[in-house]
Amino acid sequence: MKRATLAIMGLSWLGVATPAAASPAAHAPPAEKAHRTAPASSAGRSRPAPKKTASGTKAETSRPHASSPKPKDSSRATPKVPARRGPAKHVPGHAAKCQHSAVKIERAELHEVDTVALTDCDGRPRRAAQEALSSLARLRGTPKPGQRDFEDAAEDGEVVDRGVALMHHGLLERLQRIADHFPAKTISVVSGYRPQSDGSMHQRARAIDIHLDGVDNVTLVDFCKTLEDTGCGYYPNSSFVHVDVRPHGSGKVTWIDASGPGEKPRYVTSWPPQKCDLEAATSTGDDPYSENTPAGADESPKPEPVSD
Repeated sequence: MKRATLAIMGLSWLGVATPAAASPAAHAPPAEKAHRTAPASSAGRSRPAPKKTASGTKAETSRPHASSPKPKDSSRATPKVPARRGPAKHVPGHAAKCQHSAVKIERAELHEVDTVALTDCDGRPRRAAQEALSSLARLRGTPKPGQRDFEDAAEDGEVVDRGVALMHHGLLERLQRIADHFPAKTISVVSGYRPQSDGSMHQRARAIDIHLDGVDNVTLVDFCKTLEDTGCGYYPNSSFVHVDVRPHGSGKVTWIDASGPGEKPRYVTSWPPQKCDLEAATSTGDDPYSENTPAGADESPKPEPVSD
């Protein structure tokens, strides 16, 4: 026993490790050693320092906790539609069709008024405006048609119902030009579709009689004469200007009818007319739509009478 003790003391003096001098961790049970070397996974325990890279400290990759719920599969989840607040955002290719400013059109005798954009910004007539004008320009005494009444009407001049026809789309283009030239003026419809007017542009839903609030008819007809392929009739003893749609290439056709309401047409070359003009018109019965009509004019529709 003494010899063993002396041997141990000698080894200790020489710096040789003995079982008694070994680290306590060497004699620790395996479970405890694993506990000390395993990285902590719960909050509050120390984690190993993040590794350094050439660009700096590398962020530690997060690991989900064993008790954390698994993330849901986003491909299977139903997307939530956010609530719309205010105007919808602009989406390229889905913008609302550009339209001209709305024009106020009235039919005083029917006590009806409509405010509608006649054409798009590119000048194309709008179907909704065509139906609105057809309703206002219907035959006097005809019930107001509904929107469904126009569903089957596909062509200009097509009869929708008795006393109602789809007015020619060219009238919308001409009324738009008039509205642009005389802005903020109400267009009053005096007469439109008249099926009983044989040979007339009104019978074919290609003509409309109008006047503008605050604009005298001389000024209105002067502007009408600047429109291509348009018929312009001036009735100085009545309350309207006649506007109709001519075939392409017809040019400009104008006339002056000096007759009053209910009278037989009396055409003159100027207004106020000269005495010789009145005598010539009365004796010869000159008609701007007769065989002497300038080349390119439409086929002999008579100028429109004042009453339906």
